Amino acid sequence: MRVMMIVLLLLAATMPVAGQDKKKKGDLRREVSIKEGDAAPNFTIKDADGKNSVKLSELKGKPVVLIFGSCT
Repeated sequence: MRVMMIVLLLLAATMPVAGQDKKKKGDLRREVSIKEGDAAPNFTIKDADGKNSVKLSELKGKPVVLIFGSCT
């Protein structure tokens, strides 16, 4: 009984760590290292309607505001 409890505790302790290195299917995130003053890396997003794609490079020379955050 005691051995079973130890095994269960070890499994429970390692489960959250086990999947951290795996990316979810369709996850396109990548780590980009930039410094203050560097140009923003090029990326593509959908417009507010979700119908058209917009590349940051297409907006070169125009004012662009990037807002990072989340609403919960």
